[in-house]
This record gives sequence, structure tokens and C-alpha cells, in this order.
Amino acid sequence: MAVIEQGLTHTDIFTEGRLKVVGHSDALPSGLDSNYRDNHIGARHKVWGWRKAIEMSQTLVP
Repeated sequence: MAVIEQGLTHTDIFTEGRLKVVGHSDALPSGLDSNYRDNHIGARHKVWGWRKAIEMSQTLVP
């Protein structure tokens, strides 16, 4: 499955949101800008709280 959206979140997604890691996948280039390398002045980042991250994962999957 291709990456279609990305954002940063915190470990609360596991502690508060009760998500669990159940597998893994290879890290492949997505074509999306890196949230870790675009730290120039004026850079904008998507930062999601754990509730929003769960909501986004449920609405983006076809």
C-alpha cells in the first residue's frame, strides 16, 4: 500500500490510544516531503495528536 498522508505524533498513540505494533514493512520512498529535514525558517509540519492520528488512519484506508 502506498503512503498517501504523513504526520508526526507522540507515544501517546500507544499509551492513551492503546494502539499496538503488529507488523512491519520496508521503508520505501513516498515522494512526500520529510518532516525531519524541512527545518528551514517558515517550514510547516503536520503534527497530529493521538486521537487525530487514529481518526486519519481509519478514514484514509480504502
